[in-house]
Amino acid sequence: MFAEDVELLPKSSFHDLLVDIKDRNPDMFSHALKALWETMNPDQSFAQNRLLQLAEQLLKETTITGDLVFFVDEDEGRIGGATWRFEDGDHTLLKDSGFKFMLMELLDSLILRRASEESTDSLNGVVHLEQSSPSIQWLTAEEAENKVEKTDSR
Repeated sequence: MFAEDVELLPKSSFHDLLVDIKDRNPDMFSHALKALWETMNPDQSFAQNRLLQLAEQLLKETTITGDLVFFVDEDEGRIGGATWRFEDGDHTLLKDSGFKFMLMELLDSLILRRASEESTDSLNGVVHLEQSSPSIQWLTAEEAENKVEKTDSR
């Protein structure tokens, strides 16, 4: 483990901790490992944390709810388009606050980051705001298209 290799942790301490948890409570072991891997998933937590920071900075004291479905330009490897699903007043607030512009810039950076990892075909997605609290879901191009078609048919 890297932390042990650079002597941030004593040698074999991580292994010993895992063995101890498994021996003391075998039923909790799989849950503890799952939580560890979820915490160590830098891609999802990084994107979610950046979205939360952006919303905290620009959407304080608002209660905006809606979706933004975004698409990557396959040739450019950057954001190529978006479909905004917000009430007119909320859409105006997103634009006037600078959130809309900053969100598009953030998504472009996140797409570039994910594309450089070459480990995913999920470069499209949806950002959902619920009472101004954001979440992101990465989708394939087909899933994103289906998301737009589903909201268009309402």
